[in-house]
Formats: sequence, C-alpha cells, structure tokens
Amino acid sequence: MKKIFTFLTMVLLSGNSHAGPRVIGGGGDVFALQFVAIGGEIAAHFQDNSVSGIDPRKLAEIVESTRVESTDRQLYLNGVPKDAINYPSEKRIIFNRHRWAMIRAEERPALVLHEYLGILGIEEASYRYSKELLKGFQLSRPVLPGSDSFWGLCADDGLVVNFYEHRAGVDTRDTDVTMIFGGHTLMGRLGDTTSGPIALVSPLNPESSFIGIMAIDFQNDRISLDGVLNLAGGAMSIKRTLNCTQKIGRAH
Repeated sequence: MKKIFTFLTMVLLSGNSHAGPRVIGGGGDVFALQFVAIGGEIAAHFQDNSVSGIDPRKLAEIVESTRVESTDRQLYLNGVPKDAINYPSEKRIIFNRHRWAMIRAEERPALVLHEYLGILGIEEASYRYSKELLKGFQLSRPVLPGSDSFWGLCADDGLVVNFYEHRAGVDTRDTDVTMIFGGHTLMGRLGDTTSGPIALVSPLNPESSFIGIMAIDFQNDRISLDGVLNLAGGAMSIKRTLNCTQKIGRAH
C-alpha cells in the first residue's frame, strides 16, 4: 500500500497523534473521519499519477494538516447554500453531514478534492475540474460511519425527508432528521426511539417548523408524518406516508 495513505490511516486509527489530520468535533465525528480518509487516498493516488498543476507533496501536507469537521447546520457562502466550505487562511474545512449522507459514495472524492484544492489556493468554480483530475481513481475500501446505523431518503410529491439513525452512546441511539419542502430546510432529532413527537425547525428562520408525530417503519422502508408545517406563506396540515430508500451502514 502506498506509504502516505498507510501513514494517514495509522493516524486516523490511533486518534492520538498531534501531527496527523485534525478531525475536530470529538471522537464521534465519523463523517469527518470519512472525509479525511478519502483525502488520504486521493493524495496517495496523485503520488503515483502525476497531474499538471497539482503538487502531490503539497496536497499530502494539506490533507495532513487541515482541520475537518461536520455539522448539522446548513452552510452558506455569499448567500448560496453549500455542501462544504473551506477556509484557506485557517486551514479548515467544514461540511454538512446531512448533505454528505445524500451524496453517492462514488461522488464524494470530487467534493473532498474540491475542498482541499481550495485550501491549496487552486480556484475552481465547480466540481468538474475535480472530477477530471480523479479519472481512474477508485477508493480502495469503504469507510463506514457505523455498521449498525440506518440511513434513509424518503420522498412524496415534493416533500423530502432524510433520516440518519445511529448510536449516540453506550445504550442510546438518536435519529437525526432533515425535511426539505420547496426552498425550506427543517432539521431536528427524533431521539432514542423510532416514533413519537418531533419538532423540525429551520436553522435560518426559527418560525418555520414542522410540529407533529413521525414514525419510521424500517421493515417496509417508509416514514409516516402527521402534523403541521409552518412556513412563511402560512400553516398547512401534513398527513402522509413517504416511501424511502434505506441503507444499512453507509449511504451510497
């Protein structure tokens, strides 16, 4: 295996080195660990596949030294929603874990490279450049956020719900929920249960919300909603059952 990726993997697994990738947000930020691990594989790929305009040594150094964290809040840059944002002066990358969960596994390396190139100061307006650079690149192995986690994307007539059910402690579990309706994004948590009362609130406008009951049917891959959706245009009753695409272990 390539030396640089071996080094990065050892650092990720040890979690104690001060010289390796800085994954912040606590030891439970498995999404950030995924991001950095993919960055390590990309850096190793460029060691053996030179590309004009990319210094593989500098890229490896950036992957090693950049702080990475995931967040539940929606990210905006100049008023435009983003999956991730990089801060070159701080050597820091932050990305939305709900958006990450909805991105196919084969598309994630382009996002990761895009953000690291931003830290390097290589400007690009879209992921097209990153995808071109990654032709022939394949992840050597999946990086799982948890073999006992459940992820689902559910939709019905313009209403979209994304849930991520995962371990929250030794004996507890949480279900993070994101609802998208039109241009509105609402977020909340169901807690240590698969059904019950839930409050989803817009991170930008607390007055926009869904208050009601949610029930996740893992066996039949569907979600039931019964409550009131409050948006800028007024309130509307929501009573629907949404079919889901459910994945175990990782969304891809």
